[in-house]
Amino acid sequence: MDRIPFTFSALNPCNGEFVDFEGTLSSFVKSHITPSGTVHNNIHFYLHGKSVNNDYVLNDIRINVANANKQSEISSNFSMNIISKGPAPNFTIHAVLHTTFNANGEVTAEVAVLKTECRG
Repeated sequence: MDRIPFTFSALNPCNGEFVDFEGTLSSFVKSHITPSGTVHNNIHFYLHGKSVNNDYVLNDIRINVANANKQSEISSNFSMNIISKGPAPNFTIHAVLHTTFNANGEVTAEVAVLKTECRG
């Protein structure tokens, strides 16, 4: 199992505070590739977040399904629930990731779109 240090910031849309997350991205990759190019992977996130007034936890297990075509493009969609450990409201981060690789396996383009949603 690989453990990768992982950090990012997100805006809590409920109260307008930025939350800085830090933790590990653990992946035990057991991949299965279908004839159409769909790849299934397991990913586990555990991150601790801190804002000015509150602490948050992101502890999430994902079965990632990426669709790869012959042009070596991978697209993934997922959502992560952010749980407040105090009075601040919970929120969700929705992510769309799209990566393109060349014939040598090098990344040639990468797009990440993150949206947050207030969960109260």
